Amino acid sequence: MVVKRKTKVNIKKFVAIVAGVICLFLIFVLVNIAFKKITRSIPTNYETSEKIIAPLTKGDFKQELKKKLSEKNIIFESFKEATESGVFIGKIKDGPIVYFSDNKDVVWLVSSLQLITSRFTIEGKRPTTIDLRQSKPIVKFE
Repeated sequence: MVVKRKTKVNIKKFVAIVAGVICLFLIFVLVNIAFKKITRSIPTNYETSEKIIAPLTKGDFKQELKKKLSEKNIIFESFKEATESGVFIGKIKDGPIVYFSDNKDVVWLVSSLQLITSRFTIEGKRPTTIDLRQSKPIVKFE
């Protein structure tokens, strides 16, 4: 009887070891599959025809801003660079004076301006000044 008990214990240990090895193998396979899926989504071809994003110079910023404003049908009577570094001032036709900063994203500036002008047109309010130089736009009224 003593021999039977030892063999039962040895069989249980063997089954536990085999189950552990199988679990570790399955975990390894699943991690490997997940890693392959992640690495497939990362582009490996770095030579593309896409334009590389580069910082805009003041002239480029002004031209890019004018281009985006015209795409959104925002017409300015005047547009000039202020004496302060990186500040542009524009006057919307029959509308407010707008202050832009060249250290802000052009798309953010134009979309913010479009949202502000459309909101206040709907509400019937007339802003006199819109300042987009800060992280949150400042709107002053008559």
